[in-house]
Amino acid sequence: LDEAAGQLQLQNFEELHQIIDDGYSDLGYDNLGDLGYRFLSSPKSTLRSDRLIMSINPAGHRPDYENDSMFTKEGTSAYLHERWMEAPLGSSKLQVQYQAMFQYLDWDPLDVLQAPFSPFRHPSWGKIPAETRNRTVDFCIEKIWKPYFEQHCPAEIISVGKPPAEVIIQAFPHSVQHRSVVETGWNNSACRTAIHYQFTNGTRMVQIPHLSRFGIMTASSCANHLEQIFEPIR
Repeated sequence: LDEAAGQLQLQNFEELHQIIDDGYSDLGYDNLGDLGYRFLSSPKSTLRSDRLIMSINPAGHRPDYENDSMFTKEGTSAYLHERWMEAPLGSSKLQVQYQAMFQYLDWDPLDVLQAPFSPFRHPSWGKIPAETRNRTVDFCIEKIWKPYFEQHCPAEIISVGKPPAEVIIQAFPHSVQHRSVVETGWNNSACRTAIHYQFTNGTRMVQIPHLSRFGIMTASSCANHLEQIFEPIR
């Protein structure tokens, strides 16, 4: 990655683009709707950020020719500056949740690395054939995130959903030192808790329920729990 991306010298974007493009075909995504891929939901410059928000994969039922690329334009975030589906600019349900999270944490979205752990677009991670999911996880750990974390370890991480946390833990060059569970306030067993992790190098990670399904940032039942949920990274 070039100097403008924070002195990360492992590989340049042309090489990484080719790795992802080859993975798209080798893993069979061209036969799973051929919906394309996206590496980052933030600008290239955010690769140097000490803050990371990692989601699962780009969703959607059709290719996003307008927005998909290796990263967004400088000065933009996918969660603020793009039109998703039929919603007005920056106003889809998931975008609203991310915007509320940025505001609550007082994080500048243009200074936060935002990325799905898998760049390959599919409408539902859970509906991808199990063999392809498993191969995708292995590919993303070995070809994308382990090399990245070997060069740069963010200090504060949010995992949006469980799968990104599992990938981060496997790809991270430091082990988990402490793990604790807190309540979210959402009355559903699927998202009743958030998980705090601390790694041996001091990095802190908060795993929250997936915001596309569970809008904890704006739910009244969760309002009094947000401070506890995000306490390690505030």
